[in-house]
Amino acid sequence: MLSMNLTRTSDPQPPTHSPAKSSIESFTDMAYKCSPAHRRSAGQSDGSGGFQCAHCRWSAFPAAVAELIRRQTLVMIRLNRLLVIASVSVLIGLCGCGGSKPRSLSNNRVLLQPSLAEKERLLARMGFTNIVTHGAVERDSTGTRIFVSVETGNRSNLVQQLRTQQLVVVTAEGARTKPWHFPANERVTDDGEVAVWQHPQPDYRWEVRSGEVLPEGCNVEDVSGNWIALTAPGRAPWIAKLDTPKVVVAELSDSPGLISIFAKDQVVHVFARRGWRNEEGEMKYVVYDFGRSSAKPLRELTIPWARIALDMDPETGCAVLNDNSKFWGRTWLLDLRTGKRKSISMGDWTVIVRKEVAEKWIQLTKP
Repeated sequence: MLSMNLTRTSDPQPPTHSPAKSSIESFTDMAYKCSPAHRRSAGQSDGSGGFQCAHCRWSAFPAAVAELIRRQTLVMIRLNRLLVIASVSVLIGLCGCGGSKPRSLSNNRVLLQPSLAEKERLLARMGFTNIVTHGAVERDSTGTRIFVSVETGNRSNLVQQLRTQQLVVVTAEGARTKPWHFPANERVTDDGEVAVWQHPQPDYRWEVRSGEVLPEGCNVEDVSGNWIALTAPGRAPWIAKLDTPKVVVAELSDSPGLISIFAKDQVVHVFARRGWRNEEGEMKYVVYDFGRSSAKPLRELTIPWARIALDMDPETGCAVLNDNSKFWGRTWLLDLRTGKRKSISMGDWTVIVRKEVAEKWIQLTKP
């Protein structure tokens, strides 16, 4: 069509108009337009009582192209702006205005993703003011309690001296607070007590609830139920009972630097990786049953695409993992029993709890 319109003719025909013109048809019409003065000076009839300049059929062509591109660009810019505004509005609606929408699992468990806004609403409704800082949203090993630590006061350095820390405990019955005296990398036991905490300078040594102080350089990697994972220079990481951390129950091979454990009674699920970087190896998943006489793993599995474990529920066998993508990392819900996984949204926190606990959290934190 374009090649026909660009061919010179000695006797141009009047254009045929249609009710709705396509972009190409409008584009062709623009190529035939020129100023009235130019047409009169050229003295060529356009066949409809006026004049048309044969030269302008060619000289107007580049201008028509530029005009069409400009108009289409403006349309695309407007559409992109509308899409951005709509996307931001949806995100604000999901993150700020709405509440957590738990994902149902088996065995009366749900995946709950509390937001920062929800946590702040909970603390405000419980009467907290002059908040210096507040901790992560955590759970106990059974999924029947959600914990949030909060420190109040005028200055952070006075919090330790005045002992103004509190622990918020959310259960299916409601929310309550209790004194919390160790704001130094402390971990919470299933009964809402301090499991382990780190001493201040100069040695930064760890102490467990039994009163035993760990050697200098020994680090607590994770705590779940009555079990603890530890690392120390010059030796393999190990799993031990919380009250006897120096007694090795099982050693972890391959010297991992990232360790997460999730326990149910005597069974401990371990996720271990050498470090954050992709070149530091793959994630290992190991299951121990310390109720048996042998400390050999019940199951070992390599998860090459995973970087870190956010949560895992031994009851359902479901784990929430972040992948090791270099460009656009995602969060996955993995069924360790079937190997199936699905991508889920990334929340501020992720906890797997009993359904009634999640419902109470949503009730207490709704806008």
